[in-house]
Amino acid sequence: MITTSMSIDKTSNIEAERGFLASVGVDNNKLVEAIANKVTEEWFSEPLHQMIWKSAVKNQDDECIDIAVMTDLNDQWNEVQEVFASVDTSVGFRTFLRELKETYKKKQIRKMTLKTLDDLNDGVDSSVILSETDKELTKLAQEQMSSVRTGTEVLASAEKNLIERQNLGDGLQGIPSGIRKLDMYTKGFKKGNNVVAARTGMGKTAFAVECAVSCLRENKKLYFVNLEMEAEDLITRMQCNLADVAVFPIEDNTASESQKKRWQESINFLDKSKREETLWFDDEAGLTFSQIRARARKLARKGLDMMIVDYVQIINSEAGKEDETNYNRVSYASRQFKVLSKELGIPIILLGQLARRADEDGRRPKLSDLKESGGLEQDADLVLFIWKKETTSNNVILSIGKQRNGPTNKDIDLVFDGAKSSFRPPTTLC
Repeated sequence: MITTSMSIDKTSNIEAERGFLASVGVDNNKLVEAIANKVTEEWFSEPLHQMIWKSAVKNQDDECIDIAVMTDLNDQWNEVQEVFASVDTSVGFRTFLRELKETYKKKQIRKMTLKTLDDLNDGVDSSVILSETDKELTKLAQEQMSSVRTGTEVLASAEKNLIERQNLGDGLQGIPSGIRKLDMYTKGFKKGNNVVAARTGMGKTAFAVECAVSCLRENKKLYFVNLEMEAEDLITRMQCNLADVAVFPIEDNTASESQKKRWQESINFLDKSKREETLWFDDEAGLTFSQIRARARKLARKGLDMMIVDYVQIINSEAGKEDETNYNRVSYASRQFKVLSKELGIPIILLGQLARRADEDGRRPKLSDLKESGGLEQDADLVLFIWKKETTSNNVILSIGKQRNGPTNKDIDLVFDGAKSSFRPPTTLC
């Protein structure tokens, strides 16, 4: 039998545990700090250390934590006393805390790795293993140690958020769309599913470009999943929007000096280093939700503020579900994007198609017009429709079809300039 390194547990640091507990015993304030850092008994390898920690938390209001714990664990008085005698002062507390946290994470990684090996041996589907592993890694990276809160904590947080919104007045609570009147109604894109739906040729991708540029102007980090076109075409559209210049005069070298200058400025804004820092494209064809989620989680470890998916109805089925209906496929993706948004704490903009019946001139789209509707309609926190009263006109209407905690049935008149991938109020575009 071959013994692998996985059979040897090196995820404990007994000296750090002893030093940490001794620091807590010396200084009550360090116990408060440790609790704030969400230390739990699971952070300790030794059963005695776990008992000491539980007792310390129970007796946290006592002035002499060490005496209270030794009294509490009277049958192990000498062993507990030895632990508390490990250090004389709490000066090394943060070092011990850092080492304790590091070994705890390694312990969790080891546990996760062993489970992965068990799943492999049990024949669990690889997509399930990858998804669960990635979820746990992201959770550790973001240090989300606990999600359970008391009613008092939630109430205090809700009141704090309400006061912040009151102080903002007409200010934004989320990431701006780039369309001022829309932001007045929505206060910006916030955590959750934000669905933008239209029929073909109405400017869904251009709207996404507008939102992407606005996001970058705010120095936010964006992951753009573009399933319909190549990233090079998309970034050219972003340049057109930024420079307020169509690509044609640039291509045939008939642009004015002013247009060339603005085009160069758009290149400078979207330079290589900035793309690496704040903007990521994903134009791989045939992506499934699980693949998108895995990549989003990876980027979240670097910092991620918003996602755009163009468009949700063409995301592929998961492995083994190729025969499922379009309705079930889109509903599954919609629900999972909702979960991912909550997990990462970011807004996700999902572009979507409207059903053919929405092609009628002058007909206001309805939520039921969402193609493969069900899940999209139910999971969305915000639904925007882009439509026209007259098909041949460049004048479009941006309507709020649904919004949690905000006004609905609001219409915003805009002019869609396809050459520049931009939307402007009617009076600003000649």
